[in-house]
Amino acid sequence: MKKLFFSLGMLWLIPILGLAQNGINYQGVVRDGAGVIIGNQNVDIKFSILEETKLDTLYSETETLTTNGFGLINHVIGSGTVTSTNSLKDVDWIDKTRYLNVQLKLNGGSYQDLGTSQIVLSPWAGNWERKGDSIIYQLDRNVGIGEENPLAKLHIVSESDVTLSDGGGIILGDINSLNLGLDQNEIMARNNGQIALLHLQASGGDIRIHAFSGDPSTQMWIKDDGRVGIGIISPSAKLHVNGDTKTKCLEITGGCDITEPFEMAETQTYLPGSVVIIDPQNPGKLTLSNQAYDPKVAGIISGAGDVNPGLILSQDGLMDQGQQIALAGRVYVRASVQNGIIQPGDLLTTADIPGFAMKATDQSRAFGTIIGKAMTGLETGEGLVLVLVNLQ
Repeated sequence: MKKLFFSLGMLWLIPILGLAQNGINYQGVVRDGAGVIIGNQNVDIKFSILEETKLDTLYSETETLTTNGFGLINHVIGSGTVTSTNSLKDVDWIDKTRYLNVQLKLNGGSYQDLGTSQIVLSPWAGNWERKGDSIIYQLDRNVGIGEENPLAKLHIVSESDVTLSDGGGIILGDINSLNLGLDQNEIMARNNGQIALLHLQASGGDIRIHAFSGDPSTQMWIKDDGRVGIGIISPSAKLHVNGDTKTKCLEITGGCDITEPFEMAETQTYLPGSVVIIDPQNPGKLTLSNQAYDPKVAGIISGAGDVNPGLILSQDGLMDQGQQIALAGRVYVRASVQNGIIQPGDLLTTADIPGFAMKATDQSRAFGTIIGKAMTGLETGEGLVLVLVNLQ
């Protein structure tokens, strides 16, 4: 803060210039010619901001102030009665030399010139604007680039669309290396004219995309472990959608059968590939098959031969517990040749061996007991047979 000393005739004014929220802060002590403080008295003061030659007035204002008991006056230049054509906002401070002239009068007399001194203010700290270069700094401390009436602390307007080589309203980084370009509705990561990866939360942390309402059903979450939730805050899978989905084509590459979870009547877990039937003693539950040509056959426990379920059907909180039972598609089944060698194309039904399938040869008993059609063969003993599940 710079102290300036002026004296003229019977008056002494010791001012201090600084920055204020809405102008230039001015503080001074008024003394008479003998150095005696003039306290508790009204004084009329005139401030003029002059250009480099000190001949032209860029801005001027007057104000009536009252000294306190110590002769102190305080004023924000820019808040007085404007006597010039221009406002303080119209003064260009960037790379310009400006001077302050102060005049003061007492008891209705004439103004006395107390002198002129250079104003040394940082244009980035004061109230400044340069419209020709599309830079504005308003009195409310908003900065505009390409916008004469900035509505935010930093308001940038650019008609240039960001491209791989240039453009946009903001460039972060070296244009010849890694950089980020932004325009009104686009963010582009670039590397010396080529597209680059755009990293969000590269060091960890969730990413949340949501509507203004904040309703979880409108939100999308990308968790830092790679799980994505749509309409759900805590996704339990790589993609967890809590709501309806629509797609032209859904390609599943992780499995080959359609399953539903079923609870078993027994507490134990059965081997994948086992044939299960409806348990009449426990409605809604399944158990291992244990007789040939059983019309209660329900499906095959999925997962044998490293063939995983491709589509799992369930309802959260109601039918979502138990082992996955293949109801359609391709799955391996535990089979036996007790009713003959199994060849591709043979119909399979339940066997007397618990949880096993066999070749169906009795057409009179086959209806309603068929598990599906064999796609591979079995010549001896027991083993896994690939079957196209088709209950009938």
